[in-house]
This record gives sequence, C-alpha cells and structure tokens, in this order.
Amino acid sequence: MSGYVYQDQDLVEPISDSVGEQWGNAALYNVLNVTGGSCALTYSASALTVDLAAGTITHYGSTVTVAAAPAGFTLVPDITNPLWTWLCISSTGTPVTVTGTASATPAVPEYGDRVPVALVYVQAGLTIANDASYKLEKRIAGFSGFNVGQMWAQE
Repeated sequence: MSGYVYQDQDLVEPISDSVGEQWGNAALYNVLNVTGGSCALTYSASALTVDLAAGTITHYGSTVTVAAAPAGFTLVPDITNPLWTWLCISSTGTPVTVTGTASATPAVPEYGDRVPVALVYVQAGLTIANDASYKLEKRIAGFSGFNVGQMWAQE
C-alpha cells in the first residue's frame, strides 16, 4: 500500500492573512446586533453600488454608531482582470472600500484599521453589484459591555 499525498485545493473563499486577523481581533472589531440587521448590505441590481444599513460597530473596543448609507460603497471593476474588494466601516462609522490589485489570480488586500463587513470578488467588466461572483459576509457578531481588559482579570 502506498502513502497518501495531500494537496491544497483552491477554495471559493480565500484564506488570507486578512481573514485570520479579522478572527483574531474579533473582540475589538465587530458588528453589534448582526441578527437584527445591523450594518447589513444590499447589493444594487442596476448599478455598482452597495447600500449599508444603520447599525453599531465596535472599533478597537469603542462603540461607534453607523448611519445608513444608501450607495455607501461603489465597486470598481478592472476591464480585463478580477480583483477582491473589502467593504469596511471606519472608526467614525463611515463606509470605506478597500480594493486589491486586479490580476488573473488576485490576492485579498489588507483592510487596515477598519471593521470589515463583506469581501467581494469583482470579476472583470462587472456592471451590476448584485452580479459579483462572490459576496462573502464578513460581519463578526459582537455584543455590548464586553471588556477585553477584564477578560483575564482574576476574581
């Protein structure tokens, strides 16, 4: 009997350092009341825009109110190559788009000091946001009153 050979396979969702950082920082960067629709997204069926619903986020442990932003995000496709785009919320509660470099095999960009809410694969020549190949939900649920400093405190 011969040994098994294991090979990595490409996934629909890339496992990047940005995704690892998001989960590693989940207590400090998250969306409050995800099940209630906080900061939910609606992808346009006629344009390259994405609406952001009102809600509340935790940015580096501080609670931030997010106002609804119709067409708050705009996807910008490349003509010949696909790319990955993060839809994020800044420390002031405003929508921020972080777009990677277009390539035949695009890499996921770093989203920086923001709260990610979605990762979108924007295929070349895209004209309608709702038609993006992959619209990956990235809202990590948080809850108010969590104190990271007390997490390790002894009683």
